Amino acid sequence: MLVGARFEMRLKIPGTDGVHVIDFAATCQWSREDVTPGSYDSGFALVAPPAEFVELVDALRFYFSFHHLAASA
Repeated sequence: MLVGARFEMRLKIPGTDGVHVIDFAATCQWSREDVTPGSYDSGFALVAPPAEFVELVDALRFYFSFHHLAASA
C-alpha cells in the first residue's frame, strides 16, 4: 500500500433491505507486513467522510459501549 496516497473506497453494509453502499476517500497513513506471510496491515485517515459514514461510526460506538446500559439501569 502506498503511504501518503489517497484511495477511493466503498463500504458495503448488508441489511434487511439489501446492501447499503457508502463511498468515501481515505489517505494511507502507514502500511506494514502482517505476521501472515504475503498479507499487509494498513492504517487510513478519512478525507471529509460523508454524513452516512459518521452516523455509522456513532451507531457502532453506541452499540459497543456500556454507557447506554448504565443509563437504563
